[in-house]
Amino acid sequence: MGRQNQLPYLLVAALAVPGLSMAAYGLWGGPTTPEAAAPAPSTSTTPSTTPSGPTMPQGGGMVTPGEVDLVRAAPVATDAPSSEALCPGCDVVVITICSLRRDHVSAYGEVDSLTPNIDRIAAEGVRFDRAYSASNFTLASLTAILTGRFGSSTGVLGWDKGLVDDVPTLSSVLGLYGYHTGAFTIDAASGFRPDYGLDRGFQTMRVISPPPDTPDGRRENATVGPGGASAAPVAEWIRAADPDVPLFTMFHSRTAHYPFVINDDGVEEDATGVTRALWLAGRERTADGPMPGSAGGTAQKGVVQIAKDPVQEAVRAAGAEGVEVWKRLYADAVARMDQDVGVVLKALEDSGRLDRTVVLLVADHGESLDDHGELLHGDAYFDGVVRVPLVMRIPGVEGGQTVAALVSQVDIAPTLLRLVGAMPPAGIDGRSAVPLLTGELDAIRGTALVEGGVAMRDHPTARGAVISPPWVMIRQDRGCSNRPRPAFGEPQTCLFSLDDTDQLKDLAQEQDAIVTELSERWSAYVGAQAEAGEALELDPDFVEMLQQSGYDFRP
Repeated sequence: MGRQNQLPYLLVAALAVPGLSMAAYGLWGGPTTPEAAAPAPSTSTTPSTTPSGPTMPQGGGMVTPGEVDLVRAAPVATDAPSSEALCPGCDVVVITICSLRRDHVSAYGEVDSLTPNIDRIAAEGVRFDRAYSASNFTLASLTAILTGRFGSSTGVLGWDKGLVDDVPTLSSVLGLYGYHTGAFTIDAASGFRPDYGLDRGFQTMRVISPPPDTPDGRRENATVGPGGASAAPVAEWIRAADPDVPLFTMFHSRTAHYPFVINDDGVEEDATGVTRALWLAGRERTADGPMPGSAGGTAQKGVVQIAKDPVQEAVRAAGAEGVEVWKRLYADAVARMDQDVGVVLKALEDSGRLDRTVVLLVADHGESLDDHGELLHGDAYFDGVVRVPLVMRIPGVEGGQTVAALVSQVDIAPTLLRLVGAMPPAGIDGRSAVPLLTGELDAIRGTALVEGGVAMRDHPTARGAVISPPWVMIRQDRGCSNRPRPAFGEPQTCLFSLDDTDQLKDLAQEQDAIVTELSERWSAYVGAQAEAGEALELDPDFVEMLQQSGYDFRP
């Protein structure tokens, strides 16, 4: 039986009937009015991290690092774009940025001149002001972007799970509409590779060795070049593409990722020692392999508590000055990343395709930068990590617009498909944001989920966040802002008002009814939609790559 046919009948009906899906869609589409129906309450208020759906893990796969140069034949086109769409048959370019904070994109008004190429997309297009990641780590976020499904629905909630065979992707759907599809990134711990099933529907996939202008590719005495080297393969592919065939490409940039630096500039001058620690990050070794990095931090299987991490120790020893150096080096990395974006935009201009291309840029997640005591990401679900920048440039749509409505990464696939006149797959969690762009609706969902994490946890309680204006509920090991931290390895549930932008006042104990309601809504979704991802083994070299990328990860 196909996956979409496993869904409860009423859910399929809600998806199929215009109007009904908006009024009674609950968590999947969210209530667009206060009186809209929510999913039926569950008897449990603690979603399990173990999917309970009928699809069983495939198992047996191995995740190994390495370059990828995949080319496969395009499928036979079976559909034609609808002429009623805003941009029928337009090219589509998706740029995902690893670890990009919303407040480090100049278009959002909190920094000046740091990201001119991203700002251009926003100025000539649309900026989404309340966009949320589907997870706090890359693999789960990219999976949600490509499938339009939350993590519980795909089962991809940790580094040990991949897509099962019957889940359609944005690229596989566009291939059926005659699109030439390509995927591009560098060989690093992102999960954007065939091992996780994220090559599905791409006729070309290139994963290149990290160039020296990236933190992953940093090495002594290397010639860095002008920047933007990560984007060179996708730019070359765009320029060589047949101008008479629509294209879809997804490019994932790691240039802003930890450890931020690309050379040893400033190592001797920095009295805090933070620059030196970042330059050497991942190179210090224990008897068992590389010293794990600064993210994560639970005693569950896959992630262990480390007494001393050299990078974190350097930052903490230097105090406030060390944190400021950390933040400055991150901002430098963001500026370099923006060059990747510029390389892609220039390729579109040079090939004459820009004005017939939908360009979407989104972060997979943000970075904590010492918010609430976390330096990186992977442990907490505060806004610095899960509220992400999302900008789009759409031919024929007036630029400079801001959308205030709640959207999720799962809404990206159906939005792009509707824009170009393609039909989204049945049974997905995402909702098209096109009605927000045309003014037909003020909201497309009332709730968004943030699920998964870097650990392979044995604890039965799921970690993550439920975003449901005017509330944000978070369940995490790091605890809340104004309560004692929980016992090691035990999650704590926090509740914040959206007006509390710094998330400093936890209201969970005062608003226990709201916590119960949001927990039940999450549980109801998991009970209806949970699926098991493909169980994967991690090659020791890939585990080492995770450690060098800042994850406190061990098998």
